[in-house]
Amino acid sequence: MKLNYSKLSRVISHALRHKSEAYNLDLDEEGWVSIESLLN
Repeated sequence: MKLNYSKLSRVISHALRHKSEAYNLDLDEEGWVSIESLLN
């Protein structure tokens, strides 16, 4: 299976910048999220 890194990058950016709640990501008070949470 070939990964589309460009698409993956856009999805991650969208999740972190705009819709963290839609991806069940809990950002800390400084806007960071754990890698484990992001990968899940």
